[in-house]
Amino acid sequence: MLHPLGLITGYPGWLARRFLVRLQEATTAAWQQELSRYRWRVLMAPGAEPVPRIPGIADVQVGDVRHHSLLDRAMQGVDLVLHAAGLIHPRRIGELYSVNRDGTAHLAAAAVQTRVRRFALVSSNAAAGFARDAAPLRESDEPRPESHYGRSKYQGEQALWRVLAGSATQGVVLRPTTFYGPHFPRRQLKAWRRAEAVLGSSAMAATR
Repeated sequence: MLHPLGLITGYPGWLARRFLVRLQEATTAAWQQELSRYRWRVLMAPGAEPVPRIPGIADVQVGDVRHHSLLDRAMQGVDLVLHAAGLIHPRRIGELYSVNRDGTAHLAAAAVQTRVRRFALVSSNAAAGFARDAAPLRESDEPRPESHYGRSKYQGEQALWRVLAGSATQGVVLRPTTFYGPHFPRRQLKAWRRAEAVLGSSAMAATR
């Protein structure tokens, strides 16, 4: 397939936008080279504030991951899904689970139904929880999420594996830590600056 179609959720959130912008820049990483041949469809939540369209976007679909019936059209012809949509700051706790867990299950089910080749879920290190007894966490450690956000992301991972089991769709879960960069949300920038004030600029620079 010369120009396969990828679907990214979470648009026009800052993570999805930055990802798409990086794909238009000079190739400096293996992942850019691998994904540069893709055309991209973006899934935008209903009511999301529109932003200037980024080059490389082939199609914009409006759909809510909480509603399975709205996802089938967005998945048509898709080879790869990058599920970057997620909720961190809900109005109600239940929304964390309806988006991060149930929404992931709905999107995965639509992917299986249309025989998507690969599904990548952007989870969170909060799904793993925290190290105890000063021992570093290992990938083989049993997850112990300690917040509703972490539990909702971990349950989203489990939902993904349940839905993909026995299907032709391959799955991969990414557990990144905090993202920062262009279009960084102001609330997270404030948290970064508070950490810098406590730890010092040299310590924060070491994390960049």
